[in-house]
Amino acid sequence: MEETANFTARCNLIPAVAAAGSVARYLSVCPFSLICANARAAVKKTENLAEHRALPQNTQTIMMTTRATDMPDKLPRLRAAALLALFLACGQALAFSPQRLVEDARAQIGKTLYYDPAYVKIDYPMGDIPIDKGVCTDVLIRALRRQGMDLQQRVHEDMRENFRQYPNQPRWKLTRPDANIDHRRVPNLRRYFARRGYAHSGGDFLPGDIVTWELRQGVGHIGIVSDRKDPSGKRPLIIHNIGQGAQEEDMLYRFTITGHYRIPARER
Repeated sequence: MEETANFTARCNLIPAVAAAGSVARYLSVCPFSLICANARAAVKKTENLAEHRALPQNTQTIMMTTRATDMPDKLPRLRAAALLALFLACGQALAFSPQRLVEDARAQIGKTLYYDPAYVKIDYPMGDIPIDKGVCTDVLIRALRRQGMDLQQRVHEDMRENFRQYPNQPRWKLTRPDANIDHRRVPNLRRYFARRGYAHSGGDFLPGDIVTWELRQGVGHIGIVSDRKDPSGKRPLIIHNIGQGAQEEDMLYRFTITGHYRIPARER
């Protein structure tokens, strides 16, 4: 008697689609290490289909029937479908998101309560001081790390190869890069952003844009353009730490703007 197995196209694709959807949904809140784990799990699920020759006899929903001996021929296509779905989902999720930068910066409000410019030795890479304190640059650094962009490492590596291209104020007394502090200084971030081609000359300030100011002679400041506006609806708010911890305020034109930057999606 001819042995048959009941499979449906819908059931065959469930592992691939579910795994891809899982990556798309959870990648925004999960560390990068889980991407590979989810990808491996999706491929594993397609491989496990080889162990099943038929659905249970009491299965009520039958869309299509096929010979059990035909199943191995379908596995390469299922595997390819899973990998393609994951590739597309991960490609979208891995692109830099200005909106997520705003949200991750806003999440620091109520957590970072103080402004503390003290020099501190920190780990490298991904080093940080306690979340309850920091300076203006720390708001940006912490938010970008949620998308896998570590300014500490990126700035340090660029300064190590191009030290003379970066500003060196007399009070810093630097003779070589310092991974503890270089990325936390506004002049260095301005130079790094310019070198990366992030500078934006337009007068349009979009959510996720980065702005720098001069508060007074020799004192720089940096903040992130919010997706919320002032009561008039004309000016976007800024998420920053100017002395009272992380805040979201109407201060875009309060000081002299010295830089406007926009990170492209490809940079993540």
